[in-house]
Amino acid sequence: MDIKAITTQSALDMYMTNTELDHLAAGRSHKEDGKRDFAARQELIKKMADNINQNFLLFNSSLKIEIDEQTHIQVVKVLNDESKQVIRQIPPEAMLQIARYLDKITKVLFEQKA
Repeated sequence: MDIKAITTQSALDMYMTNTELDHLAAGRSHKEDGKRDFAARQELIKKMADNINQNFLLFNSSLKIEIDEQTHIQVVKVLNDESKQVIRQIPPEAMLQIARYLDKITKVLFEQKA
């Protein structure tokens, strides 16, 4: 991927979105506010992913952001549009497997102590 293809405006948009996310994270005080902030944060992440996907069209690739169901870790994947094959994943699948294993062990340890 050619880094030069990301325009200055795209970089500025990403910076502004990150700034908005920081403001949302700093403003959490009550549970209801946290729920609204979470929804707003998810909307900003979706907007940012859509913006990045527009830039990825040049490379016949797309960006997919998911949350792993077992670990609740955000997973970012770069996909080839034609083959739908994963080009790169952050964090890698091996790291997710380690996180799942550690969660499983932690649950077993706490169950044995109780």
